[in-house]
Amino acid sequence: MNPSIEQIIRADLMRHRTLSTKQASVICSCLDVNDPLEGLASDAFGDLEDYEVEWLLAGLFTPGDNERVACEPRLPTSGLTAAALEELIDTINRHAPLSTLTFDQRKITILVPPVLVDRYVRLLHLDRCLDEEVVAKLRSLVDDISLRYITSLARQDAWQPLSQRQLLQQIVTVLGSRSGRIDGDLFTFMTEMVYSGRPHSIEIWLTQLRNLLESYRLEQEHPVYNPRLEEYQGNSVRSQLCGEQIKAHRLAMAHAWIALLG
Repeated sequence: MNPSIEQIIRADLMRHRTLSTKQASVICSCLDVNDPLEGLASDAFGDLEDYEVEWLLAGLFTPGDNERVACEPRLPTSGLTAAALEELIDTINRHAPLSTLTFDQRKITILVPPVLVDRYVRLLHLDRCLDEEVVAKLRSLVDDISLRYITSLARQDAWQPLSQRQLLQQIVTVLGSRSGRIDGDLFTFMTEMVYSGRPHSIEIWLTQLRNLLESYRLEQEHPVYNPRLEEYQGNSVRSQLCGEQIKAHRLAMAHAWIALLG
């Protein structure tokens, strides 16, 4: 039997989490203790206001793309109604999930506070609506696994403004007419670009992509005008590895989208 959305969310809230040194230090400072796990088991933690609990532990209980994708097969295209979302949060909180936190090879089990459950569920964007026509066209453009990931991304902030929704409809229409195929990497890149550039038409987005390619070309001709800074950047690990890998990926994605839509 496939798990329900409640079961999927509950399972993730209950999974094992490890405190970072920074998180442990913040907990100790806030609760005036020497051991973060002892602090979380103390009356002092229980007496905190909701906003203080959220400030201390939100970093441990924040869903990412994988958690959103896991919920996607159980969501209607229209998303959950406001009433259904509230009911889901209430149901999880009525039987508060237990989560194990580890620090320095020691562990403690805590009840996940309601404020964190509420925040976590809302950040999954379960109530975001997708356009039925867009989803139908996406089915012909991607495989089933990629579709879950892409529809999950389509519920994120980048695609909520009306102009961006219309842009997505334009793009899938053009791709469908050309028998184009896309994958999760291409859609992730497009989502990031749309979020930062806010294009409202294919023409504007293609211009932004070409501008990106041109900026990288000019950077390649002479990336740094200060010789000492150029020497430092050229010898740094980040410049040689991370920077080049990211650049190559962005160039590949931009070229691929221009080929699909240009």
